[in-house]
Amino acid sequence: MKVKQFESDAKLSEEYQQVGIYFSFISAPKDGFKQCHPLVKCRDFLQDAVRCSIPKSGVTKCLIYGFKFDPEINPPIDLLKTRLLVTYKDKQDDIINCSIKMMYGLKLINHYEEIMKLKVKTRLKQINHADFKSPIWLFTGSNIWIKSPILISLYTLLIRMGDKKIEFTDNNNLEEQYLKLLDDNKKSNNKDKDLSYLNDIYKTLYSFTKNYKRLLFKNNRFDKLYLNSDIDTYQFHHNSGIVSLGKGTLCDKKINDEIKQSISA
Repeated sequence: MKVKQFESDAKLSEEYQQVGIYFSFISAPKDGFKQCHPLVKCRDFLQDAVRCSIPKSGVTKCLIYGFKFDPEINPPIDLLKTRLLVTYKDKQDDIINCSIKMMYGLKLINHYEEIMKLKVKTRLKQINHADFKSPIWLFTGSNIWIKSPILISLYTLLIRMGDKKIEFTDNNNLEEQYLKLLDDNKKSNNKDKDLSYLNDIYKTLYSFTKNYKRLLFKNNRFDKLYLNSDIDTYQFHHNSGIVSLGKGTLCDKKINDEIKQSISA
């Protein structure tokens, strides 16, 4: 399989992350397996791009921190499946170790897909990377992940958590491993951002994923966070992901309060 690379000279303003993983959506086979936008380290750009691609969102294009997405210009994001390119762009690591880390990310995703009772489980494959500077992988999963900014934010965080190579047997054991990682991070002089994100969400992650349909969709095709055009691009970018859910700071206060009450009930 070969993906047509997205040509761009965009200079993105992104926060530093210890794990040098980058992401990009790709188009469906009927649209030629094209990379839809530049590879991004900031996961929030992904929900920005999806929001512009949903006809009823009322948002036709996105421009924030150097990231541009216009459905009239960019290759179309596949809304019928989650198709995500992932690479270690700025980290020199052997391909075998990178592949192993991708598999650990996949294991975490598949674990939560079981909790969510998704019929379609995410698959992983390495693709032809002749046009890219680094080896690159493709995660392909249910479109449920892409239907909510919170879920695509969780999806990409789980991929990046694969860098930790977490071994676990069931959800209770996984939460024990989370606690060990968080404890080690507290003692570390070099705090890991992904573990600080994990600290904000791990207590409600099981309840949230188990009840995601009721909490996010309520018979809607897409999460209402995508459909509220009154939320400006800046607010949406910074407060529509899984960490904002964990902190109780989602950009739509009504939705934020409804989910918070439901999870804590």
